[in-house]
Amino acid sequence: MLTEEQLNGFERKLTLDKNGLDIAAEEQPDLFYRVSLSHAEAMDSSESAKNELNAADARAALNIRRDLEIQGVKVTEGLVADRVVNSEEHKKAQSDFQKMQFQARRLGSIKEAFDQRAKMLRVLADLYMSNYFTTGAVQSTTPVLAAVDAKAGRDAMKTRRKIVRRTEGEQ
Repeated sequence: MLTEEQLNGFERKLTLDKNGLDIAAEEQPDLFYRVSLSHAEAMDSSESAKNELNAADARAALNIRRDLEIQGVKVTEGLVADRVVNSEEHKKAQSDFQKMQFQARRLGSIKEAFDQRAKMLRVLADLYMSNYFTTGAVQSTTPVLAAVDAKAGRDAMKTRRKIVRRTEGEQ
């Protein structure tokens, strides 16, 4: 079972830096492999925990049946099932199984996210190749520059209107 810090480490590596695409591309196969391997191990651990839960329930059922027979109480499936679910052995095994199952699901989500990361690396690399990240290709969204762009747009629209009016007046 991975520690919380190891899981968080995988999650931190999901973030891409557009200025470090070369490093991210180099790391991607190794990271995806490590996450995939951890996911497979977590799935195996989850399955083992499920088997242990079933075994714990069977042991508890045997002990409960034996104790009820010794006490002279009529043994019914419902009574045994109720006592099994409330037994400490079942509760511990159930808790362990749920923890393992959650970690397996979390690693599955991280694995899918690393698959998406690989796709994003391709997209970002294509954008880089098309000079998307150069200063001329990216427009700033600061309020001052947006206002300048808006004023230039309004001025261009006024000029077009004047031309249209002159053209309409000549007809």
